[in-house]
Parts: sequence; structure tokens; C-alpha cells
Amino acid sequence: MARFLAGLNRYIANIVELQHYIEVMDMVQMAIKVEKQLKRKGVSRPYANSSTKKWSQGVNKPPVRTNEPVVAAKSNQPVGETTSIMLVEKLGLATTKHPTPYKLQWLNDGDELKVTKQAVVAFSIRKYQDEVVCDIVPMHAGHLLLGHPWQFDRRVTYDGYTNRYTFKYHGKNEFKDVFPEEVPSGLPPFRGFVVSASGLEVHQDKIKAIQECPCPTNISQVRSFHGLASFYRRFVPNFSTLPAPLTGIIRKNSPFIWSDEQESAFVKIKDCLTNAPLLCLPDFNKIFEEECNASGIGIGAILTKDGRPVAYFSEKLNGATLNYPTYDKEMYALIRALETWQHYLWPKEFVIHTDHEALKHLRGQTKLNKCHAKWVEFLESFPYVIKYKQGSTRNLLVHEAHSEGLMGHFGIAKTLAVLKEHFYWLKMKRDVAKVCNRCIACKKAKLRIQPHGLYTPLSIPEMPWMDISMDFVLGLSRAKNGNDSVFVVVDQFSKMAYFIACNKTDDALNIANLFFREIVRLHGILRTIISDRDTNFLSHFWRSLWGNLGTKLLFSTTSHPKTDGQTEVVNRVLSTLLLAIIRKNLKTWEDCLPHIEFSYNQTIHSATKYSPFEVVYGFNPLTPLDLLPLPSDKLVHVDGKKKANFVKQLHQRVRDNIEQRTEQYAHQVNNGRK
Repeated sequence: MARFLAGLNRYIANIVELQHYIEVMDMVQMAIKVEKQLKRKGVSRPYANSSTKKWSQGVNKPPVRTNEPVVAAKSNQPVGETTSIMLVEKLGLATTKHPTPYKLQWLNDGDELKVTKQAVVAFSIRKYQDEVVCDIVPMHAGHLLLGHPWQFDRRVTYDGYTNRYTFKYHGKNEFKDVFPEEVPSGLPPFRGFVVSASGLEVHQDKIKAIQECPCPTNISQVRSFHGLASFYRRFVPNFSTLPAPLTGIIRKNSPFIWSDEQESAFVKIKDCLTNAPLLCLPDFNKIFEEECNASGIGIGAILTKDGRPVAYFSEKLNGATLNYPTYDKEMYALIRALETWQHYLWPKEFVIHTDHEALKHLRGQTKLNKCHAKWVEFLESFPYVIKYKQGSTRNLLVHEAHSEGLMGHFGIAKTLAVLKEHFYWLKMKRDVAKVCNRCIACKKAKLRIQPHGLYTPLSIPEMPWMDISMDFVLGLSRAKNGNDSVFVVVDQFSKMAYFIACNKTDDALNIANLFFREIVRLHGILRTIISDRDTNFLSHFWRSLWGNLGTKLLFSTTSHPKTDGQTEVVNRVLSTLLLAIIRKNLKTWEDCLPHIEFSYNQTIHSATKYSPFEVVYGFNPLTPLDLLPLPSDKLVHVDGKKKANFVKQLHQRVRDNIEQRTEQYAHQVNNGRK
């Protein structure tokens, strides 16, 4: 093909060379077409003696060339070199009118471009320097597009055996000077990276510069180091959160303050960059796997192939994204990772690993808000498969303390308190908050209701099971035993609660029988009973019964349930636990009451700082989290005197905690209320 093109008339060859062709016959047909067009336009050129008939006879015989003179580069003939308008304007090059204006279409997808001007452009390749006449075109892909200036603008000798072009320039063989014979092995470094068969890594010179980088003494040096570190962020997982202390001092009008926090971030970034992992090169014949995660301040993701990292991505949250709920942060992390690696992930199906269970049901959601709909539309343009992965051992322990077994989907504080009794690890609170915020059952069951009116605390008893409160939870589904309500009894001192199944049609006699069978049997006769003004509690039988036993009855004020707020709070907690645990089978609530009662009584109460079990019995019962039994001196006190002293001290601490908590809550809640 090269020999055939070299044998064509130079003007025709320049045009044919710019066209698209694959085989020699395509080039022949293109040359015939160009010649016919030139003849129709009446362009006068010194064509070769070869005719269309000779071209069509075959390609085995090279076309015959006339002994025409070689045209110099400075002649007004188009030679195939082009330059951009921007380069001509920036360098202020002199332009001349094109002797034969023509049109181009291969530079863009739109209309043809008309070429009407030329300019002389000087360029150099290593030691070789030259000037060429270039056609000026409006292109943006580059500023100088060279054709074959050594072949067409010089007296070039072509060696077909070695496929080399040689020519004399200033009396020298320019081929050896332009291109060295010894070519180094491997690929050259790309902008600070080293690409090899093993993968992509940071260039050793850059690692050395990072290691030897001194501690910054001004904002300019901090910005320089931050820019260098940011360039290699794809090698560092969760990079966005590392330079946060440095980012704060390089903002506009920020003073230069170098404290221990900045020093720690500086050292940590240097360590991460000098020990950056080797990233494997992408292989589109294998399946990519993506894993993303979100925290309170940032998001991160990793793209892997065969278990090896291809790239890391991280981004610090700011503005409105900081206020996103956990589900939205997880979704935002996924979308940002797909936007970053879409050139890897669009061609072939890939796997998304996530520990956020809600993302598994993404395609099954029917009602989406505007933001979610936009994200889902972008996500559905990828051929993805979502796989839910179980968390680490820590996450499994948090799930066990929050929702599994005999636990009751309590909040962050109570779940954290349960875990602290058995385990400890760094950032435990963060892990607990992540699991609790992602719990779908909690989001469906728990409501945020702000109470109204002033907080009116009750008097604090001296010991457990002296003063209690009671109420009913009505409106439940009829269980298999015919019960549809729960009789709630709460001790004011220990906060221990009993949940007793009953029927809303039970009269005072039946309620009294339940109370004696479940409460009096275990804790004896009480000093006071606080309740609302239910018909059963106001009945003559109920008043006479407790009057004869010496128990004082106290009733809450009509339309002011806050006067019996303790029981109202327990009722709300019971409703939440029932919704979280029962889920779909609503008629099984009675079977769940023993589990809910145990879960409630074994968690630490915010007022007493102890669990109800520990306040009443002096120790906590065993739970599934107890992998080993507790020491016997904490579980059972053999000495009766020590046991009595322990219980007295415990009750005194509980009373002090309740008083302190009551004062804090009253001050907090009553602020701004009337």
C-alpha cells in the first residue's frame, strides 16, 4: 500500500492519504474517484501518465511515474500538514492565502470545513529542527498534525526491506539523529506512574520526593504538598478524610497554624503514599467488583479484579450531603463511584458488594423521590449485580446486641452499653451508630414525637417495688388465646416492667387476679399505685381492695397524661418493640411478650445508669453475648453482709442517678415551654 501510494501523483496522493481505507483495492477506488473529481473541476496538475485503465488492471504492477521534478516544501502545494487556528493566534504566525482552497470533513462529524489559509510552522524532534507549510484548520484534538514531511517534502530514499525512510538534511543522516537506535525496554513512566506487567505503581522518584519532603512552614508549602498527595489519591483508600486538618489551613484568609493534628495528618499521608499498593491493570475479559461505603463525614469505594485493587475512590461530604440519612449516603457513594469508573463498568456486567441490606431491594422500590429517581435512572444504565455481604465480626456482634436473639432494637446508647459490658474495640460507637442507623425495622417502627407541656417528675422511691404505675396498651390484633391488650406494670425505682397479656373486656376482678398472679406473687404488697382514670381503676371493687390492703391509689390528671409519663413512655417503647420484632405476622405478638420483657429489663436505663435486673437482683442475667460466664464474685455474693452492703450502695447510686437525670431532663424539656 505504501509503494502504491508513493507511485501516485503527489496531489492525488495527498488527498487519498487523508481518506479512510483498509485494503489496497479501497485505495485504488479512492484514487480513481479523486482523479475524476479533479477532472470535473478542471484542475490543471501534472498528472502521471498512468490512466484509470491501468489502475483497474491490478495492483501487482506498480504505476509508471513520469520524470517530474520533486516539489519543494515551500511551494504552494498542499502537503498534508495541518495546524490549529489557536496555535497560529497564540504564536502570532504570519498567514498566507491557500493557493487551492479545499474542504475537509474527517476532522468533525458536522459540515465540511473550508481550508483557505496556510502558515509556516517551526517544530523540533530531539535534535532535529525543521519548518513545514501547514494548512490552518479549526481543530481541538491537537495543534500540529504532521503527514509525511520527510517523504514528500524532501528527497527521501525508502528502504522497503527495513521499512525505513532516510534523507539528507544539512549534510547529515537525520534518521539516526532523530530516533536513537537503542530503545529502553518497558513502557516509559506516565505522569508520575510506572506501568508494567505487574500493574500500576507510583514512580520511585516521586516516592523519594515525598519521603524527603520537610515539614511545611507556610501555607504555600502546605498547598504544594497537598497537591502532590492528591495526585496519588487513587492509591490510598479513604484518602479524602486524611488531609482534612491540612485542608482547613489552606483555605482563603485562613491563618497558618501547625499543631499536633496537622503534624499527625502530614506524617500519616507520607506513610500512606510511600507504602502505596500496587494497582493491577484493568482486564475487560474478567469481571470487575466494586465495594462502596459511607460514614458520617465521607464516602469511599474500591474497584477490584480477582481480589486485587484496580483503583480507590474517596470523597469528603460537605453541604447538604452531610445531612443525608444513611441510606442516601450509601446510595450517593455508589453513584459517585460509578461516575468515576463508568469507563470500566459500562461494557460488561460487574458486581456491587454492599453491607447495606436496603440496596438489595433497590429494583423493587416503586415510589421514589426526585433525587432517588435520578440516581436509579443512572444506575440502571449499568449491567450490575448487587450482592449483600455479611459484615465483620464486630458488625455481627453489634447486630447481635441490637436486633438478634433476646435484644429489642434499642437505640445507639443502649446497644453500646450492652456491648461495653462484654467487649471493647476502637471506634465502637461509630460501628454501633452505623448499624442502628441502617436498621430498616427501627426506621419503620420508631417515631419521633415531641411531648407537650411542662415535665412534672414523680417523687423518687427509697427502694424497688414500693411505688409502681400501671396502664393498658389497647388495639392489638386478637391473638390465638383471645387476648387483644397488654397490661403494663412499671416499678418507679428500678424501672423494671412487666407486660401481661389481657383482654380489653376484662373487668376489675380479672385485672386484680392478673396483678396478684404476676406482681404480688413476686414482689409483695405495694405502697402506692399510679394509674390513669380507667373505669377498672375507678371501680368500687378496685378502690375497696387496695384500701383494705393499705395501698394508696394515685390517679393522673384528666387529659394530662404527662402526670403519669413513666408508664406512657414504657407503652411507647412496648409498641415500638412489637412493631420491630413482629413485622408481618401481627397475631404472634403474645408469643413475643416474654422476649420483649426480658430485652427491656436487661438493658441499661438512661435514668438509673443500670439495668432493671441489676437494680432489683444485684446482677445481670446471661445473654447470648456472654461467651464466657462472669466471675462468681460479681454474680453471687456468698457473704450476706457484703451482699446487703452491695445492694444498699447500689440503691443509693440508683437514687442519685435518678435525681440527677430528673433535674437534667426537666431543665432541658421545660426550656421554652409554658
